Amino acid sequence: MKKTFLYLFGVIILLALPIIIWFFKDEKTVTIAIIDKTVPTESYREHKGLTWLLNHQRYVSESGEAYLADTDYYGFVPNEKEESYTTRDLPGDLSGTDLIYLADSYGVYEENLPWQTTEKKPGSSSMITGGLSMAEWNTIKQQVQAEGTDLVMEFNTFASPTPKEVATDINKFLGLEWSGWSGRYFVDLDSSDSEIPQWIIDNYEKNEAKWHFKGAGFILVNDDTGEIVVLSEEAGEIGSDGLHLTFTEQGTAQFNLTDSLLLVIGLILMKPLKERMS
Repeated sequence: MKKTFLYLFGVIILLALPIIIWFFKDEKTVTIAIIDKTVPTESYREHKGLTWLLNHQRYVSESGEAYLADTDYYGFVPNEKEESYTTRDLPGDLSGTDLIYLADSYGVYEENLPWQTTEKKPGSSSMITGGLSMAEWNTIKQQVQAEGTDLVMEFNTFASPTPKEVATDINKFLGLEWSGWSGRYFVDLDSSDSEIPQWIIDNYEKNEAKWHFKGAGFILVNDDTGEIVVLSEEAGEIGSDGLHLTFTEQGTAQFNLTDSLLLVIGLILMKPLKERMS
């Protein structure tokens, strides 16, 4: 009986060891400005992984509190219980910030809200908020220039609905020239039952082409020209391995990459222009 008890006690200690180690791990203070304008529900999926990682690594805010996905970010703030929303605006001064993390700037549309019953599809003209304004970008840029704050930006910051002049200045500051192409993998390309933004289908059919796609595939959109390319698995236009991205010689030298990258859920094509700004 005693041996059984000791055995069970040892198993419990072994299972609890990671938690015990985590609990006694030193906390590290870091000030992070998380920006997420695409929060239609309380899942906080675009930045929740970051707050989880910060907590796992025992990073805390300046007040000593753990970072929370529902409160520690700037952007759209839904309230599913009350079927309402507010916005948490980015402050005009980010002094003392160690990291600026722009998780997503695509925005929120009326039909994305869980309490809405509208039949409009994502991407139609019902945007509530979205894109990065010039004032917001200037605040971010000023902080990076003034204090060397680390900056992480999701690729769609370059794309609509961010105004063209803002995207141009972002590219100039980062030393990039975005080709305008972005894309996403869809499990179902059927327009009658999918997450495909309605504006993509509308723009595709403007060229007297019928949206006839079914099954899984990639949709690539050029933000500058409006060109739309659909690659369907059903039509044999892509294999089971998805899409791969290859780099120019300059891109390979810049990022020290040699292998093609497998793209599963998205695509961005960028052309490096010069060395990263110090």
